[in-house]
Amino acid sequence: MDLALIRRLIEDDDPIQALYDALMGIWTPTRLTDARSRGDLCHYLREGEHAASALEREIYAIYREVYTLLEAEDPRRDRIAGLHAEAEYTLLLIDALSLREMPLIAELAAARGLPVQPGFALAALPTETLNFTRRHYAANGPSAIAGARRVPFAFRHVTRENWRPDFASHERQRFIWYVYPDDYFRLQDADYGRHVVQPVEAILMAVLDDPTLVRPLVITSDHGYLWQGDQCAWPLEPDERAVMAGAFQLGRSTDAVTDALAATGKVGLGNGTAAARGRFGWGGAVRGGASLFRHGGVSLMECLIPWLEL
Repeated sequence: MDLALIRRLIEDDDPIQALYDALMGIWTPTRLTDARSRGDLCHYLREGEHAASALEREIYAIYREVYTLLEAEDPRRDRIAGLHAEAEYTLLLIDALSLREMPLIAELAAARGLPVQPGFALAALPTETLNFTRRHYAANGPSAIAGARRVPFAFRHVTRENWRPDFASHERQRFIWYVYPDDYFRLQDADYGRHVVQPVEAILMAVLDDPTLVRPLVITSDHGYLWQGDQCAWPLEPDERAVMAGAFQLGRSTDAVTDALAATGKVGLGNGTAAARGRFGWGGAVRGGASLFRHGGVSLMECLIPWLEL
């Protein structure tokens, strides 16, 4: 690990900012452009995930306290509340958008001459959509927000890639919840280019090209995800693997907390909820999209989510 990063983690008042900076040194526009030129976006994903996994594993080994910081209350977990207090805005929430896709967003905005202020927020724990909507909207998912009798914004629950903005001119507080790419993560053949990049491009172009767009436009997510393919998940001892698999099944969080689970030292949160810390994997061989894309735990790529202002 870079010694300057170690020094920042130990000495800085804000180690999470240092982690964000380190991750964005992995997910760079140059790497995305190179992958596009080769026609191999999966290379961008694989190469970046190996680097992100190695970075976090080193942090796990020498500075495990970072997970306590990720699990603590932090004003960046509630940035969305500040936006909703504004008189005018467009909020585009792309379900499971991650730091990996930030160079793509900056590229599409730059092509339209739109300056972007990149940054990050923290996901509601343990990084599932339900945790996000309960924390911020007292609702059991985006469908419940859409079905609410009264919300203080014009809400669109978008379930089609070819959707186009349809807001009235008087609707100046606009909230678009786009169900992709998370909806595709259940597919057995989920592919990064087709099922992450393409739908993200589709909604961004629809929103950025909307002549009635209300600004500021904020692009964010409810949670990130980690990719378990190509040995990017960390191994466990056989006894720990059995305990983790028994508790979490194929997920990364659970409401059942047992002494055996706590004894592994691989989980956190408390208050009746357990979530896997880091990028540990369990169970059989990881095959297909439905087992490659995971969220629900406490890892850097699940907890640090994009917050981009245009």
